[in-house]
Amino acid sequence: MSVETSAEIDYTRKVASHGSYSMNRVLPQNQSNQDLNPNSTTETQIELPNSVYNLSKSTLDWEVNVPAVASRFNRLHALGLNYIDRVTLSTRGGEFLADVTSCFEYTNATAIYLNKMEEFLEQDSNRGSATDVAADKGRNLYRSNVAVPTATPGVSLGVNGTRISATGVAQAPSQGSTETTYFIQSASNTDIFQKYSVPLKALSHTIMSMDKDLFFNENLLLNVHWSSAARVGFMGSSATVLATDAAAISSTIALTNIRLYLAVETNEMVTRSLTQKVMGGGMKLNVPYVYTFTFSSPAGTSSSVQQRFNSSHGKRLLSIYHSLYSNTSTGRLTVDNNNIAQAKVLDFQSQLNNQNLQQFRPQSVDSEDYILMRPLLAQ
Repeated sequence: MSVETSAEIDYTRKVASHGSYSMNRVLPQNQSNQDLNPNSTTETQIELPNSVYNLSKSTLDWEVNVPAVASRFNRLHALGLNYIDRVTLSTRGGEFLADVTSCFEYTNATAIYLNKMEEFLEQDSNRGSATDVAADKGRNLYRSNVAVPTATPGVSLGVNGTRISATGVAQAPSQGSTETTYFIQSASNTDIFQKYSVPLKALSHTIMSMDKDLFFNENLLLNVHWSSAARVGFMGSSATVLATDAAAISSTIALTNIRLYLAVETNEMVTRSLTQKVMGGGMKLNVPYVYTFTFSSPAGTSSSVQQRFNSSHGKRLLSIYHSLYSNTSTGRLTVDNNNIAQAKVLDFQSQLNNQNLQQFRPQSVDSEDYILMRPLLAQ
């Protein structure tokens, strides 16, 4: 039997070893600027050096300018990585360490659940207020500063944070400064300029979200496939009714100053130890890996979705996330997954290994889905 000594009476001398990092700027191999075309994706490739680094503490940064359109309000989606369609991390030999497809939908569906409230509240919320946000910089997950009683947002740049009703009307957030922002909005005939700094740990359940020093003894390739302009946002003629003349962005969006800030280990003791371990015979590390699947369902019909998982997908099945989106995957409806008035789901039942996960079919009209899922959302 071992006896654990509490900190109050433990006077033994200990030597601590922990990571220390320096942010190294790594530029893309092809170019630091990209144009998002209305209907096609583009790609940026960044080569990671052969060194010890921590991907979860690294950030991908860029700036974006959405051109003004006469008599139209520009709007950009928030809550999720709306600019990114796919992210891969691979060796030069083609071995994938991460391959996140449908990146916007994945991060949109899981961001609120997987991000701690403390981190969420620490994000600069200037973008969630009625102020000019051109000098602001952050990730696309931040709280709203629009006051709860404000039913109608103004038209200044950055007036946002509102909910979108079933009829496409902008509504004030129900939780004020603790509710997430869902979109940002420009004034009429005004462009939007934004700066983004997205931590790689935003790609949850991937090797890039692991808070660990890594050494691969080779250069790796980080490929970012940018979304089409039509999926990034939308425009309309009304400041408050988003559905009025709503249309996907049809102009080219300029992405500039793309770079990766890589958190490189500077503690020589840590670097030497990890390097020697890898060079001396290698090391084994279980890493999380995300698979995304998309299924289309006709309107007004019942649907059954089945997906098989086996050892080819990994060692253990950790989590399954499921969400329903509009079949229209551009413009205002790109990430339309609301179920207001049971617009998408009346009831459901799910199984794992042919065992029901619910003892009855939850009815959305009675909020039974929320009642069953609330313990998970509160974790």
